[in-house]
Amino acid sequence: MQLYLIRHAQSQNNVIIDDHITDYQDSQGLKIYENQRFADAPLSERGYQQAEQLGEFLVDSYLSSANGKYRDRFNFNNFDFTHLFVSPMIRTMDTAKPFVDRVDLKPIIWEDLHEQGGVWNLDQSSGQRIGFPGVTPEYIRIEYPDYRIQESMNPNDGWSRPYEEPEDCYKRSGKVLEALIEQYGKTEDRIAIVTHSYFINCILYYLFNLSTVNREYIFVLNNASITRIDFVKKRRMLVYQNRTDFLTLDLIT
Repeated sequence: MQLYLIRHAQSQNNVIIDDHITDYQDSQGLKIYENQRFADAPLSERGYQQAEQLGEFLVDSYLSSANGKYRDRFNFNNFDFTHLFVSPMIRTMDTAKPFVDRVDLKPIIWEDLHEQGGVWNLDQSSGQRIGFPGVTPEYIRIEYPDYRIQESMNPNDGWSRPYEEPEDCYKRSGKVLEALIEQYGKTEDRIAIVTHSYFINCILYYLFNLSTVNREYIFVLNNASITRIDFVKKRRMLVYQNRTDFLTLDLIT
């Protein structure tokens, strides 16, 4: 199995972070972010441009007929995804869309690929982070007709969940990874997942048995970046991480 972890393109929340937060110890910047953020952030203008360039890059490779694909450690020949899973957040579905619109590979919305925290905003009166419902299956069918929806999604309230703490995100990433390994680990399938920065960090923590204080970020992931992991017998190989060579320099965020 080859596993491709694709971070979503730049969202409106990412823009707020870039504008107001110098680092994650910046309490004043974090306060501004939490008061201005979107519960389920759409892509920014730059994010849509990143998604287009990502889609063009993947399509050109996906439609290639080159041989020797499995030993191609940098995907010079092609990507040739066999399965595509997407987080049910607007920014991830919109990131995948330029690719999905050009190929016959139907993505599957997988609820457990959402970002740490889920869909949430700050309650102004209590100061607590409150979970909100995500998009509904009906919304997805209208806005993303090529996307397949898991039967487990609530037809009325989407995938409503309370705010998720970092440790719970780590546990969820482990369940996702184990499910993928069980189903595809002994195959030569190429699994692509369009998801989120912190969730990808958690997958990498879990996969390589890394211990971090409070599950802090240790893997830098630019918007629309690609990370590849190969599973060969009992080996897990990080082939490349944070690949963005397909983006023009003005779109690196």
